[in-house]
Amino acid sequence: MSTVPPPLDAADPCLVDCYDDVPLWSAPFGLALLEFVRLRRGLNALDIGCGTGFPLVEMAMRLGPSSRLAGIDPWRPALARARRKLGVWGTGPVALAEGVAEALPFPDASFDLVFSNNGFNNVADPVRALAECARVSRPGGQLVFTFNLPESMRELYAPLLAILRARGDIGAPSRVAVHVAARRQPVESWRRMLDDAGFRIDEVSLRSFTLRFADAAALFAHGFMRLAFASSWHELVAVDEREAVFAELRSHLDAARHPRGGIMLTIPFACVDATRV
Repeated sequence: MSTVPPPLDAADPCLVDCYDDVPLWSAPFGLALLEFVRLRRGLNALDIGCGTGFPLVEMAMRLGPSSRLAGIDPWRPALARARRKLGVWGTGPVALAEGVAEALPFPDASFDLVFSNNGFNNVADPVRALAECARVSRPGGQLVFTFNLPESMRELYAPLLAILRARGDIGAPSRVAVHVAARRQPVESWRRMLDDAGFRIDEVSLRSFTLRFADAAALFAHGFMRLAFASSWHELVAVDEREAVFAELRSHLDAARHPRGGIMLTIPFACVDATRV
């Protein structure tokens, strides 16, 4: 039996229909985000990276029919799922657009509120994305977003790097560093980018949650791990080395089981509340 389960295909409609079975990843971030949004009547609000509709649908219901919302995401099947949810729940006006944060299809100064639940982690150019957020935000508008931090899943990355080093892979440290930096920037980097884009940070809330699995086999076979992380983990290891490296990693993780049982991955994250100046 292979120790490297294949990644999942995000374009598969069946996967999109099942995606809400794994809210454990998006919910901790989204609940923090919802704490910081200044809810009031008559808002124009934008969700960047709305995916299958969380927290966009929840935000639409909390703001009520006096507000107008929009959501944007490049994942077309997910937008179709979000559209079905909006229809079922009968929310107020919500427009969905297929696109990316670096090129928002909205006029200048369109929104009182822009929010993103871990969406900026996945943009190709965060500097450009924040500049676009500033462009479409009204003066005094609120920007709230969450993002997981570089230390995420250190319980997995540390032994993986040690295994690669022990196998003589001298390029492993730089590859892992580039991999982490591509999706998980530290708070200070976001501070600089927000300041350059024209936002004032009002508060940064640091949070953390854990994901626990019975053993390494369960971790690597988990649907969300395969959808969101497996491809990038595979790319850190040469094709002809993958089976051996991941078998060794699985053994290491199983040997380092948490006292409460199972394997624990720590997910530190931040929620930023900022204002367009």
